[in-house]
Amino acid sequence: MKKYLIYTILAGLVALCSCTASSNGNQQASLTDSLQSELSGYIAGVDGTIGVAIITPDSDTILINNEKKYPLMSVFKLHQALTVADKLSRSGTPFDTMMSIRRSDMDYTTWSPMLKEHTEPMFSIELSELLRYILQQSDNNASNFLFDNIASVHTTDSLVRHLTGRQDFNLSYTEHQMKQNHELSRDNWSSPLACAVLINKVFTDSLIPAEGQRLVQELLLGCTTGQDRIVAAFKDMPGIKVGHKTGSGYRDSNDRLMAHNDIAHIMLPDGRAYSLAVLVTDFAGNEAQASAVIAEISRIVYDRIITN
Repeated sequence: MKKYLIYTILAGLVALCSCTASSNGNQQASLTDSLQSELSGYIAGVDGTIGVAIITPDSDTILINNEKKYPLMSVFKLHQALTVADKLSRSGTPFDTMMSIRRSDMDYTTWSPMLKEHTEPMFSIELSELLRYILQQSDNNASNFLFDNIASVHTTDSLVRHLTGRQDFNLSYTEHQMKQNHELSRDNWSSPLACAVLINKVFTDSLIPAEGQRLVQELLLGCTTGQDRIVAAFKDMPGIKVGHKTGSGYRDSNDRLMAHNDIAHIMLPDGRAYSLAVLVTDFAGNEAQASAVIAEISRIVYDRIITN
């Protein structure tokens, strides 16, 4: 009788565990299916190509239009920052090392908050500040300087391939080269998934020496560009932390936006986190309209995840 009772209890526990696992699996499948359906329906009404990659709090992956090559534009400054931070750390070069920059060597016609803040003919600046300029303000002169003096585009491409194990992206040209020939922007490309994996690993994995990775994380959390994109979905929501990097492109010969991007790692107050990459190309509208599309995708993803 006792033996029978023990077997009955054990069988009940096994059934309970099985039901719980099945329930969790069904819940996750429901999240994946609902997001896939809702996002696909929304994107179908947009005049442009929109690629989305989501790494959910349970590490599931949701992809929409992932097969296309999307111009990265300044998103590639995240790849660059990781490479610079890795090289400095491994060579024993302190992040507060001063670099001298001659203003006349810089491009006055490109996006450069650094030049607006440093008006003297020759100025000295810490390497950490150059990283801040490229990650938080997407400064093109700072990016060109770091490619020329610390780590090349080729080195950056090779290291990120090694760090992530992914091949579905390519880096070939600097901001300066893309400005000279806008079509070269298409050769700095990525799938949405490669972007989502990269920013997810920046916050959840050990990619480069700890000091450098912490600096990159802190700078991404203070990014000031693209406040009308992914982060717009969390306006006036306390406790949500977002580390992100944007990229904005030129208009092509058909007057379409070549790129308008944002990739982010979102940390929720309940301890859960997810990564989201939204890459826009061949978009018929203006930048504000493209930002609104990214913001709406971010809102849809957040609403589904928070209620799951």
